[in-house]
Amino acid sequence: MAGRPARVGLTEEFGSAMVKLPAPDKPSEALRSAIERTFEATASSAAGTRDRAVELLDEVAKRGRGVRDRLGKIDSTIRGKRKGRPQDEG
Repeated sequence: MAGRPARVGLTEEFGSAMVKLPAPDKPSEALRSAIERTFEATASSAAGTRDRAVELLDEVAKRGRGVRDRLGKIDSTIRGKRKGRPQDEG
């Protein structure tokens, strides 16, 4: 096409930086191999993400316990003050 640069193949564009993999005998093996490589490449980052999610959940639970304890103290204080005066009958 006029005015458009010619497509450059991946090998030409990236040169020796690309990993050359052996060609599998079957398309299903090529797919399996690609999936396995993807899992291997992302496994360590997934573990880091999981660890961070656990840390965040622990922090949320800790703060929730703190709020529950504080509300319990407030409730006890209010109930203690109510004992000293007659309650409204509704």
